[in-house]
Amino acid sequence: RDEVDVDKEGTYTVTYSAEDRSGNKTEVKIKVTVVYRPYTEEDLWELCDKILAQIIKPGMTEKQKVEAIFNWVDWSIKYQGHATKISWIQGAYEGIRDRIGDCFTTASACHALYSRAGFETFMIERYPITHSQHFWNAVKIDGVWYHCDALTKDDGTRFFMWDSAKLKAYSDSHRGYHYYDASKYPVEIP
Repeated sequence: RDEVDVDKEGTYTVTYSAEDRSGNKTEVKIKVTVVYRPYTEEDLWELCDKILAQIIKPGMTEKQKVEAIFNWVDWSIKYQGHATKISWIQGAYEGIRDRIGDCFTTASACHALYSRAGFETFMIERYPITHSQHFWNAVKIDGVWYHCDALTKDDGTRFFMWDSAKLKAYSDSHRGYHYYDASKYPVEIP
């Protein structure tokens, strides 16, 4: 029996075999490579600090700081339709480092940068999932919670500092793009 230790880096040979009712047998061997990348918050904060030092300037208002982060993520992380969703820390780390990912990546990167910059924030997941998952952020700016989704739509729509009514109106006409279950989150967004 082949063993793959998912907690130990290395390359393992795995053998798959099958036999049908007629006794025909086949076997195939494949190589499985295990790479463990335990990104820690400290690793992530180091990356965040480098970005924040470039985009946050003395005297900026809370709105300006959040917008600078929002724009950096929107303009720096290229969209690709899929990314690994192991943890928000990994999503943020890989998004900031590699500058590529999906909506989970951009929401994770925003979450990390907003948090590191001292803002209250949390990630939101689309519910119900209509045609695909979608993630974005809530962030508290000057004492008020807003929706911020740093993935500009193909039509140019940018979701910076949207209230829930505006987000729902957009979602009603766009296949539930930002529908979510508000009861799953720590605060109600006005």
